Formats: sequence, structure tokens, C-alpha cells
Amino acid sequence: AYKGAKVCYLTDTEAGPDGPDPAVVEAARGADILIVDSMFTDDELNACAGWGHQSWRQSVELAQAADAEKLVLFHHHPMHDDAFMDAVAREAAALRPGVFVAHENMTLEV
Repeated sequence: AYKGAKVCYLTDTEAGPDGPDPAVVEAARGADILIVDSMFTDDELNACAGWGHQSWRQSVELAQAADAEKLVLFHHHPMHDDAFMDAVAREAAALRPGVFVAHENMTLEV
């Protein structure tokens, strides 16, 4: 927490087949800003199981379960170019308001 705001930064997080880990949800509960490693799409998960990363949709599910205000998706797959990430940003924001895709030189107000 910083100045009354809760910021939760989760790296190398991999959700299970039944959804987000309850301990991770509890750690993120009520975060004003939730920053989550979101390397993959759902389609890429099968080939990358055990890598310690999750899909951006799983991160949206985590934010929903934790009742986080803002979600920042980071640690993008190196094969996902800017146009791809712009599409992810649109799709994620349509699923849940307050979702952002991290980009170079991005700053967040706490």
C-alpha cells in the first residue's frame, strides 16, 4: 500500500484449469492497481503449460475475482507486435473496464 492505495504486482503467475489461485486472488483483493504477467492468449496456453505465465483473459478473470479497480497487463509475448497488443487492449477493455496494456514509458498515478 502507498498513500492509502493498494498496488499489487504479480509476476510469473500461472492460473490453473479451475481459474485463479485463491491465494493469489486474496493477495490482489481490492487492489487499486493490479499489474499482472499476461504473456499468452488462451490459444497459446496449451503449448506453454508450466512456463509460469498466464493469458491476458486469465488476468482479467483474476482482476474480476479480486475486485481490483485497474488491471495492467504486462510481460507480453515477444512475438506479439504492437498491432496485436492494441487488439488485446480493445478486447480486454470490452470485457472489463479499467484494463490497460502496459507499454514502453507508461506511468501510473497512485
